[in-house]
Amino acid sequence: MKNLTLSCLVSSLLIANLYGGDREWATAGKVLTGVAAVTVIDRIINPPIVVYQQPIIIQAPIVMQPELILVQPVTAYHPAPIVIYYPYYSYGYRGHYWRRR
Repeated sequence: MKNLTLSCLVSSLLIANLYGGDREWATAGKVLTGVAAVTVIDRIINPPIVVYQQPIIIQAPIVMQPELILVQPVTAYHPAPIVIYYPYYSYGYRGHYWRRR
């Protein structure tokens, strides 16, 4: 990578008078093609070092669930409430809500 940086620096110093004409852009394209070719050749000659780490395998503990026990719901029968009925007999008295005017 140091060689690539040095070659780019030197090529940029040598080509100081580039203007935007047809032939000048062709020269710039050739220079960029050369830089790309140098990069590809550098990768072929000096491949990057790749280090892989072994993955850590952790096994989770086995958890046993208790057996599911189904229970029938208990039906509760409640006796009916006892209703006591007292008949109301009025002997001319209307109760405490009645007022005489």
